Amino acid sequence: MSNCHPLLNGNCAVVFRSTSAWAERWIAIVEISRRFERLWELDLAGGANPLVTEVKAAVTRAVARKHGLHISRVVLTPRHTLPRGADGAIERNACQQAFFDRFLGREVA
Repeated sequence: MSNCHPLLNGNCAVVFRSTSAWAERWIAIVEISRRFERLWELDLAGGANPLVTEVKAAVTRAVARKHGLHISRVVLTPRHTLPRGADGAIERNACQQAFFDRFLGREVA
């Protein structure tokens, strides 16, 4: 999934399910590449950035194509911010907890 757009950071992404009494939602958290960080910061400052929308669409399409899942939320986060274990692997449960605690990235509208 993270290779679906050149502004994403390699294989640094995680998808997890969030369930409630009302719905089941799939959430994708993806690290952005170094060259996209400046553009992303400009978008945080309130400037409209069509690349952000393009990245969200690419992530959503890639997950649907490969896994048949509908992504409800896409969160972009700077490089090297996804929690990793001692072996360097991304820790899905830690990512999920950080997302719910609002410690990771920024959701794409």
